Amino acid sequence: QLADKSITRPSGMAEDVLVKVDKFMFPIDFVVMDIEEDDDVPLILGRPFMKTARMMIDIDDGVMKVRVQDEEVSFNLWEAMKHPHEKDMCFKLDATEEAILDVRKQAHQPSSLEQALTESFEALDPEKEEEVESFLKQLDALKEVTPLEAKIEELKNEERPGEVKLELK
Repeated sequence: QLADKSITRPSGMAEDVLVKVDKFMFPIDFVVMDIEEDDDVPLILGRPFMKTARMMIDIDDGVMKVRVQDEEVSFNLWEAMKHPHEKDMCFKLDATEEAILDVRKQAHQPSSLEQALTESFEALDPEKEEEVESFLKQLDALKEVTPLEAKIEELKNEERPGEVKLELK
């Protein structure tokens, strides 16, 4: 039920949408509804967002303060309530990035060595698991070289026979 006592059902839910509030980013859940646009009805941030963002609203001064750890940002509520009344504005949500990431995950199959080095064992079949264990044993068997044991050989700049020196004029 909406504030005007009308009843509507949500079309969907957009979860963990990153919302930038000045210099802070918050994951917010939005309820998607198919309703008529109304310029007089502002976007209402719910209590969970206000608690996550540690908001303080001073109605007398018209100031909303958002606090994250030791940093704080203040907003003038009266300025924030002003928004353009242009009907020609268009907003879109691009869902292709998620599809691209899915395709990239499918196209890039990491090797057993890469999985051993990155410790990503979540989806290994038994054969790959044995191969990863083999790589880990080989890596563990290698001797660690400390900086004191490292041999450094100084390279000398020798002239090669038959090289012609060029003179600049």
